[in-house]
Amino acid sequence: EAKTGCPATMKNCGPERDANGAVVIENGKPKPLCKATCAAVFSSLEPKAVSTAIEAGVAKNLDITAEGGESKSLAKVLLPAGALTSETGGAVNLVVTPVPDSDKAHGPFASFTNSSTLRSPMITVKPDVAVKIGAGFELDLAVDAEKADGVMSEAECTALLSSIAPYSADDASAGSESKTSRVASCTKGTASDCSCKFPVRHLTTFAIVDEGSIVAADKVAAQEFAASMSSGP
Repeated sequence: EAKTGCPATMKNCGPERDANGAVVIENGKPKPLCKATCAAVFSSLEPKAVSTAIEAGVAKNLDITAEGGESKSLAKVLLPAGALTSETGGAVNLVVTPVPDSDKAHGPFASFTNSSTLRSPMITVKPDVAVKIGAGFELDLAVDAEKADGVMSEAECTALLSSIAPYSADDASAGSESKTSRVASCTKGTASDCSCKFPVRHLTTFAIVDEGSIVAADKVAAQEFAASMSSGP
């Protein structure tokens, strides 16, 4: 229970949210939504490693599924024609790989991993050669959209997308002192019933972070600190 916040027979299906979609804070942290099974949780799944040839001048859409027995769609890479070209004029392969557990726990995304504020699979998208990025492309990541009585409606998904955002790190194997960067805002994609689609201008490691959970926890902590200071010793 200490690791997930849920009893041993239950799964952590993301943060519990109130009727307005706001994250419920308990003991200074997002309260876990504990259920027997999670129907729409993707952040605990690993993307299947794939390498795909990118032809110059040809649009390409890649569907990324989960590794192992899971057949769920986890991500889409949407490349318009001319998005990537080799600096030397040769062939380009786009390589999609999962992030090792050790890098999740100790790398640039460690604070999000350890605070349970990641809402998507963590995924690395890189070419096998040096490339020029033309018009850029889009990445679409499935996000956790669980609630107590099922999965989020379209309206609830829209509200969720306004409180989460894609982040990136140039090197997922770097230490936790390395920085992550906010990439863009989310628009509704099609990788899952509720997914975050966003524009990409560089190739690196990406994940969706629940900024709403972080803000809510920080706000409660600030209020508790202010209350303790006003009450005196």
